[in-house]
Amino acid sequence: DATDCDDLDSVSFPGAAETCDGADNDCDGVTDEDVTLTWYADADGDGYGSPDDTSEACDAPPGFVFYGTDCDDSAPAVHPGGLELCDGADNDCDGDLDEDAIDSATWYRDADGDGFGTSVDTITGCDALSGYVADSSDCVDTAADIHPGAAEVCDDTDNDCNGLIDDEADGAIAWFADLDGDGFGTGDAVLACDAPFGHVADGTDCDDDAAATHPGATEVWYDGIDSDCLVDDDFDADSDGFTSAEHGGDDCLDTDATVVPSESGQCALGQDCLEILIEARATVDGTYAIDPDGIDSGSEPFDVQCDMSTDGGGWTRITGELMSDQDWVRFTHEGGPGTGSMGWIGAGTFVIEPVGSGCDTAAARATATLPWSFTEWSGEWRGTGLSATSNQDDNRSTLDWGEVTSDCTGHTKFGTPDDVSKPGGEWGGDWNASFTERTWSWTATVVGATSQIRWEVIDQGVHEEVVVLEIDMWVR
Repeated sequence: DATDCDDLDSVSFPGAAETCDGADNDCDGVTDEDVTLTWYADADGDGYGSPDDTSEACDAPPGFVFYGTDCDDSAPAVHPGGLELCDGADNDCDGDLDEDAIDSATWYRDADGDGFGTSVDTITGCDALSGYVADSSDCVDTAADIHPGAAEVCDDTDNDCNGLIDDEADGAIAWFADLDGDGFGTGDAVLACDAPFGHVADGTDCDDDAAATHPGATEVWYDGIDSDCLVDDDFDADSDGFTSAEHGGDDCLDTDATVVPSESGQCALGQDCLEILIEARATVDGTYAIDPDGIDSGSEPFDVQCDMSTDGGGWTRITGELMSDQDWVRFTHEGGPGTGSMGWIGAGTFVIEPVGSGCDTAAARATATLPWSFTEWSGEWRGTGLSATSNQDDNRSTLDWGEVTSDCTGHTKFGTPDDVSKPGGEWGGDWNASFTERTWSWTATVVGATSQIRWEVIDQGVHEEVVVLEIDMWVR
């Protein structure tokens, strides 16, 4: 038989089976007919080609693969057997979307609708079903107000699911350790709905080691302990800002806040003895400081003797020495020709000398002005002459203040601006000659309210001066 088309190839002859080998195996003049394979274009290189783009060949052309089952040849991760993801795509080309995705989540039943579930009832999937949530930390899934982040309130419940009951709850009270058991604590506050053991609600104790020391306790003054915790000076009982004089300070009456020392440290009990008595700052006879013109106003306080017992008390003693020390006396020419010697000549002693002309008399006056007024007085003063030749007449006249005469008679007047008539009888002419002394005294008498005391001498010749030796009177 001479029909062999390739006598050098034993598998090629008429009637042989055609194979994909690039030869005409059956010698019918056609190569590889009906034996080629179908290849599929694999554009994304994932090993699976598109069924819509094929090529027939014995061997795979470049970019073609044997499998043509890719459902998305533009996505390398999408192909048969691919890992299903929660991405809305059919990653494994099985016709279903996102089934059994490797990144699917676990969802938890939220029975109370508070956004938090529990692990008792779960499902998995890419998306939550109604009634399921992603958080499984709810500790009570039957109460919508109990969940992580909820407001903790004082109700003996763990509202915020942190494992603690009523911790830092809204409405929690600050409690303070009360070590001495006096009902008042101190230190850092502990917030809790109920008092921890040994704690109280008041944290204002100033000494938590002493049960007798706490706010509201009875203050025991001058013991150095702030018993009532008011943070005040324990040596300032009247809280006027000045320490008691008995404990190193300047406050002379530490039971009366209106009695305070002056800027110089002097302390007065009142304007005069009567005020001291009325205010009960002192009730027994004694020497007390007064400040008639008020604290830090005008003159400094000074000491006076107070009679707190006679005729109801409240009498202030006025002496010549006090008048001189306080500079209360002024010497003036009140009428007639003129004056001679006028002024202080010793401790509490002054001279008044009118100088007349012929029988025309002159009036010379000494006026003591107290820095407070009075309406009652009593006492005495002694008078004498300036020399052995003194010869003052004393008619104890009822002449008005400043009134002079032309009858050659002398007059000694004493009183207040509203009263110049004094009892006691006349001392007679030349009563003060050779240093003779006389005393003018009077019992308690009511006068018009005044602050002035006056001495006035009226005469016409020389040596008719009057020396006021000693003044000792009481005013109220």
